[in-house]
Amino acid sequence: MTARKVIPPAIAALILVLAVASLASSRGPANPPPPAWTPVDTTIAGHPFLLPTLSEAEFFPRFSPEQLAWNGYPDHQHAYFWPGWTVPVDEDGVEYGFGSLCSGIVSRDRSDLEVEPGRLVLRSFEMESDAEAAPCYVAPFLGLCEMAERDVQAVLGFSPIGRLRILSPDDFSSYSALTGQGAWRMFRLSGDEAVVQPVGILARRTLIGHVAWDLVARWTITSHTGDALPAWLADGTSSWLSELGVHFCNYMAMVRDTGEPILLSPEQIESDLIAPVLDDPGADMIQWRRARYNAFLMVWRLVEHHGGPDRLGDLLQAVAAGEDVDKASRRIYGLDLGDLARALDPRVHGEPVGDAVQQRNPSRQP
Repeated sequence: MTARKVIPPAIAALILVLAVASLASSRGPANPPPPAWTPVDTTIAGHPFLLPTLSEAEFFPRFSPEQLAWNGYPDHQHAYFWPGWTVPVDEDGVEYGFGSLCSGIVSRDRSDLEVEPGRLVLRSFEMESDAEAAPCYVAPFLGLCEMAERDVQAVLGFSPIGRLRILSPDDFSSYSALTGQGAWRMFRLSGDEAVVQPVGILARRTLIGHVAWDLVARWTITSHTGDALPAWLADGTSSWLSELGVHFCNYMAMVRDTGEPILLSPEQIESDLIAPVLDDPGADMIQWRRARYNAFLMVWRLVEHHGGPDRLGDLLQAVAAGEDVDKASRRIYGLDLGDLARALDPRVHGEPVGDAVQQRNPSRQP
């Protein structure tokens, strides 16, 4: 008799988690004046979840400096595992996304889901994993990808082209062997194929929602714009959409302790984002996380202070339609892309949440 494969610890962890369930533009509308900011209640602990979501925003910038300093960057990517989470329902009353494929570790019927040993297919996404693992070990990530797809469409006006094939290896050593990456690089995307860290590990790290949004946004944007965008804009947009700011800020605590600079020039950000993985794991972790945080800051300022997501979507859609990226940038923002990047220089504008060490645990329910 053949011995049955032992479920990796990371996958087992997932089962437990699931069970518990200043820039000027001559074109385009100016931002309307923001409303009076709501006073910050300092008698309760701040929490990133307490800030409104992007879909609730009517004015930009969305938050006062005091709100950001108290709550941190907004982060709504953890509520799927909190008590009270309900499965989203579309305009036709049909459930979709996280919770629509499985209830805990029990599969639910969906006519648009194909299930084979080690393979799940849901519309624009195909996910492969251990053939002996139950579908609900990886289905939560697939459901989050479905939600991310709708979010990218709503915010940027992009629908996926083709299908994304996602591989979730059995364990981290397999992920590292396949990608050559450390734990701080949470997926590798090449065309329509991606390798993600084992979804059980991502769930245990409370990063599973962030990674789904980050991956789907990056894949969708790239599939439409190819290599026309600089890395800071593509990466910054995907990390902004996936609300990774609070985690990036937490990661910077180790950099602050070294005394190294947190904020980089646009040229250095671009260089670090496209650089190959460094041989020194510690140096690669700092370089990668810091570059991503700075790209996030550039897109954060672009959206919050210069036209909101609609203007950013206009730029990306223009490039996707074949317009030269500098021409599109001048038409929409009044500056070519190089000047636009320099106008968003994080060294000039600083960190919206302030430069103190911001230790947040956004996965903990407020």
